[in-house]
Amino acid sequence: MISPIRKGCGPRALGKYSTQTPTPFKAKNKEGKEQGADGMACWKGYRFAGTVDGKDKCVPTGSPFKISEQQYNKENREMRKENPTMGKKLTSGTNPRRVSFACRFGSMDGSMTDDNGTPSSLSKALKKWGFASKEAARSFCNNNKES
Repeated sequence: MISPIRKGCGPRALGKYSTQTPTPFKAKNKEGKEQGADGMACWKGYRFAGTVDGKDKCVPTGSPFKISEQQYNKENREMRKENPTMGKKLTSGTNPRRVSFACRFGSMDGSMTDDNGTPSSLSKALKKWGFASKEAARSFCNNNKES
């Protein structure tokens, strides 16, 4: 017997690329954890690393972007040689972009350290552009700005 046609159940809905059957990576168990290809479940941002005393062990996956600046430069030295038009790091000199940055960030409000004593985002940005403090950036701006 032919069943009545229901909305969304035509031949296209059940085709080769149908989303009605869950993939192993989208399946979740009753605790809301995603199940991996091996059927083990871990929270988002964690991966299955075996079992310990009969319990699943999940470890953080870690970000692939957490590398030091020195390591980044080492890995990308050839890329910079092959692409001479790529922007250079402006940590010295009187490039107009660096002067503009010094003028904007030298007059910003905020301290150079966070509440817990670590360098603030402002401090890190100034250091990347070659300034030790807001005062140094402000004096550089005053000495090099046009007009």
